[in-house]
Amino acid sequence: MDLIHRKTLIPMVVLKMNEDNDKRCQFVSKEGCSVYNDRPWPCRMYPLNMNDDGTFGFIADPAKCKGLEQPDHARISSWLIEQGVPMYDEMNTLFSQITVPLQAQELDIDNPKIYQMTFMALYNLDKFKDFIFNSSFLDRFVIDDISIEKLKRSDVELLKFAFDWIKFGVFGQKTLQVKEAPQSKGS
Repeated sequence: MDLIHRKTLIPMVVLKMNEDNDKRCQFVSKEGCSVYNDRPWPCRMYPLNMNDDGTFGFIADPAKCKGLEQPDHARISSWLIEQGVPMYDEMNTLFSQITVPLQAQELDIDNPKIYQMTFMALYNLDKFKDFIFNSSFLDRFVIDDISIEKLKRSDVELLKFAFDWIKFGVFGQKTLQVKEAPQSKGS
């Protein structure tokens, strides 16, 4: 994977293809896709391309796509659901709520910790989960018990929470509530 550096707070991670002549995906082996269950949105969409008007077209030569050789034909909507695309579309919409406002401005990040924390929240959910549960995070923010359980059990809920955390920390949106400091007895 490659990290594209720009003057933006939200890092862009892209998959680097093999360096040899074929430029194939590094996750494709002789046995097929080694990350099939966790494959990204473009792989789930293949061989379809979504046009700007919401219609679909083929991005591949039908002779090279073994799936198109299947005798049974499916509706595009059913196929997209079967491929798990709707969840990826939902996450992309939430991600866009963070990235689109930042595209309008170039940021010179003075504090590298902000960049690191944003990268962690978006691209290293295991580390982000560790940050939430093994730091003073839960002592500082109001998070109900049900939400805490969801964050422990679901990477989807954890990513949604990461989006809210970034909106809170970067944009100052009221997506999280800070706990009030305890009153001292002398006050």
